Amino acid sequence: MASFKMLHPVPSYFSIYMDGLRLAAAYYVFLFHLKKLQIGTESFLKLIPDHGHDAVVLFFVLSGYVIAATVDRKKSSGWQDYLLDRAARVYSVALPTLIFSALVALVIQWAAQGGSRGLSVLGVLGSTVLNFFFLGQSWGLESWVVYNQPYWSLCYEVLYYALFGVAVFAKSYWRYIGLLIVGLMTGPKVLLLLPCWLLGVYAYRWRDRLVMSPTVAVVVGFVLPVAILVLLNKLGFGPSTRAWMDALIENRKDRLEFSADFLIDYVTATLVAINLYAARFIPFRFPNIVSAVFKGGANISFTLYLMHMPLIYLVLHFVADARHTLFWFFVCAIGVPLFCYFVSQFTELRRSSLRHWLALRLAVFNRR
Repeated sequence: MASFKMLHPVPSYFSIYMDGLRLAAAYYVFLFHLKKLQIGTESFLKLIPDHGHDAVVLFFVLSGYVIAATVDRKKSSGWQDYLLDRAARVYSVALPTLIFSALVALVIQWAAQGGSRGLSVLGVLGSTVLNFFFLGQSWGLESWVVYNQPYWSLCYEVLYYALFGVAVFAKSYWRYIGLLIVGLMTGPKVLLLLPCWLLGVYAYRWRDRLVMSPTVAVVVGFVLPVAILVLLNKLGFGPSTRAWMDALIENRKDRLEFSADFLIDYVTATLVAINLYAARFIPFRFPNIVSAVFKGGANISFTLYLMHMPLIYLVLHFVADARHTLFWFFVCAIGVPLFCYFVSQFTELRRSSLRHWLALRLAVFNRR
């Protein structure tokens, strides 16, 4: 094993592979929600697996890996660069999403038959403000972005960014004080899935602990995780683990919400981390068209992930029972990503402009 050549921390072919994972996970979550809201024929929707939450866990592991790699690449950068990078990345999509979700809610409520008003403006405003600061899932809170349930994961991920930033950039006792403050803001429910994110961090940091040949990497990164999943399914790992946790934690699903299956999520995240660790040693040779699709798709994946749900609810409201057809499934399956592609030209693809604006504001603050 030791004779194999050590690789660049993130080889270009591996970066393309991760782009493909991001695109696939984002599009799968979107399809999963089409199924949940029954847009399409029942027989066709049955073909879509019920593993939307697992795709979010994959996102967490990928996020930890990419953030660790980015910070490592910018070793000379300080906490302000880290803050600007993360703020620009997140708010370039999060802020338009919050505004868009609120507008969709108002349109749906305004168009509701008989003047029915299920949402109050103050309620929507309160939820929007709380989620602007990514505190909607902290502790016992379950403050949803209206018509946009997938936003919950951003309330987890941004707080992981904050914890990681404090751990890496804070010095001396300020590190412990900072971790305590952010931890108290986060709460146990969100912290339960932090190990999933950290598995991505350590998959990167330990990337050369065991150097593999491409053949061994295929076995470890793809064959082994699939074999483990098949074995766990045969053993009934999921149902038995949930039954055990139900006995241990009263009202588990209500109290923990998206963290309710945290033990199962740890296994999923471990398998994803193993795949990322091993896949880096496989010299993928993607055709140019595939590389272009992966890169282009990854560039809009954040917008697709955060904005698809309010768009689905718009379709759901205006077509009602007519949605149970393949026509409306494919209208959504193609139209929603195209809409998100258009929006992404003004959101995540413009994040460098937002970063520049934030840097100017921070420079003014530092001079005071």
